[in-house]
Amino acid sequence: MAVQLVLVEHVVRRVVRARGESMTRFSAQMMAKTLVAIPLTQLVYAVTVVSAILMRKVEWRGIMYQIKGPWNIRLIEYRPYQLSSQSVGSNASL
Repeated sequence: MAVQLVLVEHVVRRVVRARGESMTRFSAQMMAKTLVAIPLTQLVYAVTVVSAILMRKVEWRGIMYQIKGPWNIRLIEYRPYQLSSQSVGSNASL
């Protein structure tokens, strides 16, 4: 990933220079932060994938599912969406 980052950085710099624009330098501090972030990101990805593989119950939009296998998923509990009695402003997000 570090090699790929360097290659992409090189190509982007060449395009930016061809357009006559300036670009900040890729400092040693930025490279050090990137070299720490790459393995940390890979670790987070690995943990989340393993967590998803091992997950046996999922609640999504008020519905609880039980996962027994890739083609064996069972609905356990269904709670339909209920409108709140509280007033919501016009610029509120769902």
